Amino acid sequence: GSLAAAAQVQGIPAVRAFRDGRQVAEFTGALPEPQVREWLAGLGPRPADLAAAEAAEADAAGDLEAAGDGFRRALELDPDHEAARRGLAQVELRLRTTDRDREVLARRAHADPADTDAVIGLADLEAAAGDLDAAFGRLVGAVADTSGPAKERVRVHLLGLLDTLPADDTRAIAARRRLALALF
Repeated sequence: GSLAAAAQVQGIPAVRAFRDGRQVAEFTGALPEPQVREWLAGLGPRPADLAAAEAAEADAAGDLEAAGDGFRRALELDPDHEAARRGLAQVELRLRTTDRDREVLARRAHADPADTDAVIGLADLEAAAGDLDAAFGRLVGAVADTSGPAKERVRVHLLGLLDTLPADDTRAIAARRRLALALF
């Protein structure tokens, strides 16, 4: 009785599922076997989770093309899959920055601040090196200093870079706020 009381069991059978030490699902009472099987199936990994996990393994093994394909597959299965969105953005960033010459891009961006290819390339290199604040600052500045299609291209690129971070990351929140100010 004391275990049932401690677990606040309301009836029997009391069936509970735990993941990582936390209760994630439960039902009380006898259910027909098909309903129990459906309940159990709902506890397993979702297809999008499996695709994202495979993509992360490919990424860790250095196969960026396979990783990108896997993250895209996960997003097709679940367009709101946060880990797949972030993983794809990070893989695409690494693909874009392979074999880019920082000095050449810096010279081009300095010589012509309206050279959005150079500004975007330089921001990508900064982001890939972990200096997201510099990358976001560079792109927000370019949004403020450009107009028309160039402004839109830089804005969209900045939003793509923001996808490398969780939505609640303070750097992402600050960059979104600065972008909003630069747009208006």
